[in-house]
Amino acid sequence: MRRILGAAALYGLLLCALAAGAFYALPGSRSRFFDGLLAVLLQWDTVHLGLDPHLQVFRAPQRKDLRPLAQQVRVMEEDLDGMFTVDDGRLFLISTPPVQLGDVCLWQGVFAAEAALRWSQAPTPRNLRRARRALEGLEILMSHGRPIARSVYPAGLATESPGPWYSRDGRWQWKEDASIDSASGWIFGATMLRELVPSLRRKADAVLLRFSRGLREAGYLLRNSDGSLTRYSRMGGAVFNSPPGVLVTLAALKAAARTDPAGPWAADHRRFAAREQDRWGAYGSGPLLWNNKTTNHNIAFLALAAALLTEDAPERKAVYARGLVRLERLTENMGNSFWIYLGHWVLARAGLDGPAGDGSVAGFLADRDAHFRVAQVAMLEWDYPACKVLRETRNSERSDLSTRPWPFSGRRALNQPLPLWQRPPADFIWQRSAHSLDDWIGYRREPPQRFSPLDFLVAYRLGLAVGGLAPER
Repeated sequence: MRRILGAAALYGLLLCALAAGAFYALPGSRSRFFDGLLAVLLQWDTVHLGLDPHLQVFRAPQRKDLRPLAQQVRVMEEDLDGMFTVDDGRLFLISTPPVQLGDVCLWQGVFAAEAALRWSQAPTPRNLRRARRALEGLEILMSHGRPIARSVYPAGLATESPGPWYSRDGRWQWKEDASIDSASGWIFGATMLRELVPSLRRKADAVLLRFSRGLREAGYLLRNSDGSLTRYSRMGGAVFNSPPGVLVTLAALKAAARTDPAGPWAADHRRFAAREQDRWGAYGSGPLLWNNKTTNHNIAFLALAAALLTEDAPERKAVYARGLVRLERLTENMGNSFWIYLGHWVLARAGLDGPAGDGSVAGFLADRDAHFRVAQVAMLEWDYPACKVLRETRNSERSDLSTRPWPFSGRRALNQPLPLWQRPPADFIWQRSAHSLDDWIGYRREPPQRFSPLDFLVAYRLGLAVGGLAPER
């Protein structure tokens, strides 16, 4: 039965695609089609959530570290700056060495966003230097690939087996094959620095313009230095493009047009918008089926945030906001503090938190206090550094967990996320399923590696910014 439902859903999507092709050539019809598609998606979301065995988070926090959050943060910030950066603070490490080379660009962008938020709340010379160094790290990632590489690190840093697309010289080692994840993180970090650190705005504008120029020269596709396409390249120049990839391109073009009004950026943006790529990016970034990965949700949030921060047209802002709210609704059972705080923060920052806004957005904002209560649960359950130390985790063998069955299959799933300190350790906890039970089976390395506390710190700063957290908790 599950396969039948999956096939039916895919058939429905195919019909939507065919309908899109039919409407595509009809002037004035595209926006109506995509707005109608959103209505269909929202109906599907209702069915999807009604069958999902995961319930909304209703349990109280189960704390292990009872220290006030501000005290925990001081320890994490010292570790982040001292243990999880290289090249004089320019480049971020997701873990202690040997580090992975897969998603460095993605996490460098989130690291830059945390630096921007930290400076905006504590504008000290040291925090300004941190933010400047993070921006320089984003520039370093543009030294290879078109317009970015997946990773660039000093040549002497110990890494895991790099796999293909890897090169090195006397100073650097790097991996190309940049992905939509890479670009989503990169644009998020660059736009956050521009938005929040005025003294870096000119520099951030220049970096964003350089990114846009490289992307345009590559045909709005991600390419390696030799001109070949990366595996996940579809940023707007393909027939069918990744929704977050299109959002990254639209955000970059808006930023470039602001810096270089005589350039081709505004015209290219209008061309994408005329094809309703803004709606495709906003409405298509949410999941359609249960097997969508939370890693995809995470980059969708980053790309939507960047698009909202760079957009100045009220109608398009509303489109992006509707897409963001759909994504928030679909993931609310996860109790994901980072996504909740980011959604509220970026809507407010974009000026969309007033009573006269879009109906779906206003409805989401009206539930602000309830959202913040849910977001606080995970934030109060950290046990750092223990929860970030790699270890074999087998929660599926426990008999004390409350579960509910998936429809039609009988397979059981948690009805509430585990307390955060009981979950498998993760590189960035917010991009992993809150209902995950097992991971790192067979891990025996001594001493074990540690993941960075960046995930807590960026969520903490956003929580403070929207009034959803109190440091003394």
